[in-house]
Amino acid sequence: MTRKELQELVEKAKRTMPYELKSLERDAILFKWKSLDPEFKIPHEPEIYLSMRGGFGFDKVHKKWVIATPTWKFDDLGDFLTFMCKTLSTTDMQEYELKNHDEVIVCGNTPLYRSFEAEREYFSTLKTETDISIRAQLILSRLSKAIVAENDNKAKEINKAFEDIKEGKLLVLTTSLLESIETLDLTDSSDIEKMQYLSSFYQTLEKREANNAGIDLEAIDKRAQISTTEIKQYDDVTTIQYLIMYEMRERFVEEMKENGYNIEIIRNPIFFDEPTKEDIEEGTFEAAEAEAEEPEAAPEEKEEENDNGGNEN
Repeated sequence: MTRKELQELVEKAKRTMPYELKSLERDAILFKWKSLDPEFKIPHEPEIYLSMRGGFGFDKVHKKWVIATPTWKFDDLGDFLTFMCKTLSTTDMQEYELKNHDEVIVCGNTPLYRSFEAEREYFSTLKTETDISIRAQLILSRLSKAIVAENDNKAKEINKAFEDIKEGKLLVLTTSLLESIETLDLTDSSDIEKMQYLSSFYQTLEKREANNAGIDLEAIDKRAQISTTEIKQYDDVTTIQYLIMYEMRERFVEEMKENGYNIEIIRNPIFFDEPTKEDIEEGTFEAAEAEAEEPEAAPEEKEEENDNGGNEN
């Protein structure tokens, strides 16, 4: 990633509060990359590159990790023919074309090597705009009655009276002042109901974004009781995206191993189903989760003693 691209990402995040970077951080922990060869190093957080650029791979010619973008040229079997590759170093940035499989092994974020940049920006913008509306309604909800004075002297006297009240001082009002005070109600109590709708709308946005990524949050804004059927009805739908992503990474792992690079990609159990026995290996996410779920051993039962202090026959 170039310095300019990084600066653009930070500036975009400023305009959309922390939402864009927050979703990028979520993407970064979906899968854990691990090298089984101490001499072969895995880059820092490969999932960030995949999420931002859609394609990430290993340049077999120069022995370097690269960000890869398909050129949309196909071979006779319909596979991608070449990829435009960029090195990860910002001080030695290069861009060059490499042949798929022969010169570069590429892991696609999706089958179309699509990044999630557009989705992140879309939902981040919507949530930011919703926050602005919620803040506006919050300010309106704090407004009290406005006091109307006949002239500046009356206004100063009223303001001073309120300052004295806040400081706990004894307050004495003249009859003429008391009789001339009028108020204007600036707050419409019905406006505060918009806060509830805005909050519900925000939750709907969260739900749509999560479901779009593959996290099941369909029941997030349900107010009544939720049945087990309702909770489970979207499980298959919401896991499809993550399973597609995992399939692409598995293909990459297989090709890397065929070329002598022993790596593995581990699913984060927070976003996936419970691990199988084959998945449970020392040091993986799945192993840690399985160990935490192991039932405690039942305490051994002691033999009952009779009244004479001996064991019963």
